[in-house]
Amino acid sequence: MGGPYYHEHPGSDHPTYSHLYMNRISWKTDSSPLTPQTDPYSIYANMFGASNVAKRQLLYLNANKKSVLDSVVGELVSIKNKTSSEGKIALEEYETSLREIENNLQKPDPLCQSPGGPTLNYSDINLNYVNRIEQMQRILVFAIKCDLTNVGTIMYAPAVSELMNYAGDLGTGLGHHDVAHHGDIISEIDRLKMVNCTHIGLLKNLINLLKTNGLLANSLVLYGSDMSNGNLHLQNNIPTLLCGEGADLKFAQDINLSQEETHSKLLNSILSLYGINLQE
Repeated sequence: MGGPYYHEHPGSDHPTYSHLYMNRISWKTDSSPLTPQTDPYSIYANMFGASNVAKRQLLYLNANKKSVLDSVVGELVSIKNKTSSEGKIALEEYETSLREIENNLQKPDPLCQSPGGPTLNYSDINLNYVNRIEQMQRILVFAIKCDLTNVGTIMYAPAVSELMNYAGDLGTGLGHHDVAHHGDIISEIDRLKMVNCTHIGLLKNLINLLKTNGLLANSLVLYGSDMSNGNLHLQNNIPTLLCGEGADLKFAQDINLSQEETHSKLLNSILSLYGINLQE
C-alpha cells in the first residue's frame, strides 16, 4: 500500500535513480517493483469485496495447506516402517499434531470477518489523510488475521512528498518536502515535527490494531525513513524502529551504533529470523 500520489521528479535533478525508488518500497525482483494501491475502497474490494472472492481465496489456501499435510503424513507412514519403536512414538506424536492443524483448517474461523469498508472521500490527497492510512492498516490487519496474506508494506508518503501538506489534519502550511528542507528555520522545523508525529501516530495505530487482534506476538513491524537528515540528504545510520511483542527478541532497547552500518545489514538480520539467509 502506498502514499496518496505518485511523485515524478525532473530527471535532471536525480539522474542516478528512477522515479520507482521514490514511490516503491516493495519489489517482486531486484528490478521489478510492486505497484502500491493507494485507495482504501479498492483495497477493501480486493480483500473483502461484496462477492465471495475472499471466501473462495480462503478455501483455496486451506485446500493447499491440507494437500501439503496429506503429503507429509503419507511420507511419515513409510518412515515409521523403517524406524525403531521409540522413533515410531515420536512420529505418531508428530502425526497427531499435523492432524490437529488439519482439523483447525477445516473449521470456519470465527475471528475472520470483514472489517467494514471505508466511508470517507479520499479524492483530495490532503483531506482525510490520517483516516485513509488507518483504513489501509485496518484492512491489512484483518487480511493477516484471515490468512489472506502474511506480509504487507505501507508507504505513508512518497520519498519526495512535496504535494503533501496534510492540511486536513494539521491545518494550512508548507508541504512535507519543503519543511524537510527547513534550512534551520524554526517554524518549518516545527511543521516537520508535526508531520513526523502524524506518521508516528499512524504507526501506533497499526501496533494497536495488531495487538487488539492477537497478532502482535507473532509479528515484526519495521518503521523507518529513507534519510537520517532530509535537510542535508544524509543517509547514514537511518533511524529505524523495530516493534513487536514476541519473546524471541528483546524489545525496548535504544541501540546507538559506534560505526556506520548499511540498512541492508539490518534487513538481512531480520530475514535470518525467518530462516532466510542472503548475502549482502
